[in-house]
Amino acid sequence: MTGRTRPPGETLTTGPANGAGYTDDLFGRTTGLTVAGGAMASVGYYVNDMVVSQTQGSTSRSYALDPARRIRS
Repeated sequence: MTGRTRPPGETLTTGPANGAGYTDDLFGRTTGLTVAGGAMASVGYYVNDMVVSQTQGSTSRSYALDPARRIRS
């Protein structure tokens, strides 16, 4: 979506022929993504906008923050 800012909460229902689209939360963060083949991916956030989790299908990854509130590697 180069050159365009989506309003918070807007869900894109159009996309390439494979049906890809995005879902945002009220803060404008992408929370859902339909990828090729119709698989759904989701992203969760901490209150400071850092990613807390990513899930696609049965695969999930969680992230912890260090005391300085950075993603711990």
